[in-house]
Order: sequence, then C-alpha cells, then structure tokens
Amino acid sequence: MNKPSFDASERARALGQYMSAARQEQGVSTRNLATMTGITRAAIVRIEAGEVQQPSADNLVRLARALELNELEVLQLAGVTIPHLEGSLDVMLRAEYDLPPEAIALIKQNIQDVIDEYGQP
Repeated sequence: MNKPSFDASERARALGQYMSAARQEQGVSTRNLATMTGITRAAIVRIEAGEVQQPSADNLVRLARALELNELEVLQLAGVTIPHLEGSLDVMLRAEYDLPPEAIALIKQNIQDVIDEYGQP
C-alpha cells in the first residue's frame, strides 16, 4: 500500500497540529516551551500554525525532546530525509541498553529471521 503524499503546506499543517496537540496534552504553554527549548515563542506559534514549511531539524529535535516525543517520528512527519546509517542499530542497542556484542548479534539475527519469514516491505 502506498503512503499518501503530502505537499509542503499539508505537511506543515499536519506537523503543526501534532506538535500543538502534544504540547497541550502535556499542559505546556508556548511560553514555557520556548523557555525549555531556547526557540522563540513566535517560532513555536508559527510551526504550530503550519506556517513553517521547512523547520530546522535542530528545532524539531529540541521540541520533540521537550515534549517527550519520538524525534525520528517528528522529523519524518516534517518531511526531513533521514539517512540510513550503517551500524546505527548496533550503536542504539549499546547506548540505550548497554548490550554486549553477542546480544546485539542475536537481535540482528532475529530481525533477519523475521525478514526472511515475512519478506521485506
């Protein structure tokens, strides 16, 4: 199934609605979010209003962290291309879970087994 394609203005609106809803759900004002992130309140209001078609990745990551959102999901919603980095799974597993190399190898083998059984997307 193909993902729907969004033009830049639709993407900006969707991102703005998502960020605004997350902020409101957590009871954070735009003023407090500005203080938490170092991003101006005016910039936050413009992002939430869908007026910024290409917000900086740095600002998106700071907003995501402050709102406890998945950074990659926010970047993808904004249309930021995220390069595939070799070894990124290894790094993440070591950094987040302090796993030894043999555990990482086992996880990667399990992932490959699932791919082999169910096919690649």
